[in-house]
Amino acid sequence: MGWTLLPFHFTDGKVIGATLDRNGLRPSRYCVTTDDRVIMASETGVLPIDPSIIKEKGRLQPGKMFVVDMEKGKIISDEELKKTSVLKKALC
Repeated sequence: MGWTLLPFHFTDGKVIGATLDRNGLRPSRYCVTTDDRVIMASETGVLPIDPSIIKEKGRLQPGKMFVVDMEKGKIISDEELKKTSVLKKALC
């Protein structure tokens, strides 16, 4: 049987995120709704969502991270996350 690569999901209770391997062989799609829900699944349409409340949608890109800061109520872009992580390492 061959390898089945899945997105890697993680949380510490304050931040929740996901990343794909660099090949991105398994899809991981997300949508953000106007009532502040973030839904991520391997395919779109897993949950019935009224299209009129979708504010943003996309897919997790290979080698990128998707992170939601639950305390601040915001999505942290891959670019911002990596800049912040590099800065923290440099200062420590």
